[in-house]
Amino acid sequence: MENKLRYKLITGKDDSNFCKRVSKLLDEGYKLYGSPSCTFNG
Repeated sequence: MENKLRYKLITGKDDSNFCKRVSKLLDEGYKLYGSPSCTFNG
């Protein structure tokens, strides 16, 4: 059995690929924690 990490930090542009990555991780048993946040430097 493969050992899964206890947590993952998911970053990236909010697009369909990002949503697919999050959905896949949820399917693998990860749970969302905390509030999403966004920063901008410019």
